[in-house]
Amino acid sequence: MNKRSCQILVGAALGAQLIAPCLRADVKLPAIFSDHMVLQQETAVPVWGWAEPGEEVSVTVAGQTQTARANADGKMGGEALQNRPHG
Repeated sequence: MNKRSCQILVGAALGAQLIAPCLRADVKLPAIFSDHMVLQQETAVPVWGWAEPGEEVSVTVAGQTQTARANADGKMGGEALQNRPHG
């Protein structure tokens, strides 16, 4: 690899690191939602939270994905995912 190619590669990597934080979505969920939380089987699970206005958010529970879009106030959700048992 020549010197010019190395400079371009390093420049692109630095640029990506500077831009990446700007592209990150700040989706916030209530504290009730966490990793490894326990859900009752075969019941509807309402999901809600906050995001940038107009931002599309996807939630996956037990292999089922639901997509919602935040309203003008940044609120999203109210959608219920059906929690099906595995196996």
